[in-house]
Amino acid sequence: MKPDAAEMLKLIYDETAGALDTIEKLYEKLLTETENSESAALKEKCELLRKKLKNLNKSIKETINVLAESDTTNKKD
Repeated sequence: MKPDAAEMLKLIYDETAGALDTIEKLYEKLLTETENSESAALKEKCELLRKKLKNLNKSIKETINVLAESDTTNKKD
């Protein structure tokens, strides 16, 4: 039995949420590091990645909700 699109997106969402958590912990650690050019560059990259993952998670969550609503509507018909 193949998983439906919502189930697959939920799995992807869970994985990206885990990655986002890891990135946020790394970012917090970098914020406490002493300032030097290397740590500043890492902070910048980490912040960019964190923002992208947050946006990705938001999009996936919205898609899951739309698919769930669509599935509910289709079952009523």
